[in-house]
Amino acid sequence: MFFSGFCQKFSESERSYLTKLEKILKVDTIPFLDKEIRVYKKHEISTGLELFRIYYDEQKKDYKADFYYTVAKKTSNESHEIIIKHFELKSFYNTEYIALQLLTSNIKYLPSDEAIRYKMKPKPKITLDIGGYFSYPNTYGMTVVDGVGYYVQVKDGKDFNEIHYSNPESYLEHYPTIDEYISINEFLDIIKKSFNIFEDYKKLHP
Repeated sequence: MFFSGFCQKFSESERSYLTKLEKILKVDTIPFLDKEIRVYKKHEISTGLELFRIYYDEQKKDYKADFYYTVAKKTSNESHEIIIKHFELKSFYNTEYIALQLLTSNIKYLPSDEAIRYKMKPKPKITLDIGGYFSYPNTYGMTVVDGVGYYVQVKDGKDFNEIHYSNPESYLEHYPTIDEYISINEFLDIIKKSFNIFEDYKKLHP
């Protein structure tokens, strides 16, 4: 695909991993539309995988939203079978309004979290010793392991962006002034509050 506007894409390893997620959910053959957002939520220490998709349907001239998720079902030989569930999302709010909220957020221009790691490192300490001033690294910032990872793809005409964030909710709690964590959480909050997904969805859709 060629984009003449803003364009940021996944690295080769991220692309390879996303391809695996697409195949698990059986969405790898669904073309990416001109106005579309996809958000994959991967639970790092389980088989849990979710996909939120919102897009403009050219035939119906309206926005639609879909949700996919996996369920692990125990089989007779004590192994687990992964079942894919999919349904169309409905909201109290107008779907077009939600889509425009998402598309006009900072999501089209956010970098991946790897690019902002430096913001979490404390500034080096500078001390005076014999021979002059010396600086040395302070302790590294907090690291969240396991948890969840979000893979976000957004296309709005000529603009295209792909980003990855690990545990953005947890990092925002510890780094509440980092703009990128504020923006990605505002984006995710629109989805959570509009469709009641990405939080306890299995209780609502067993």
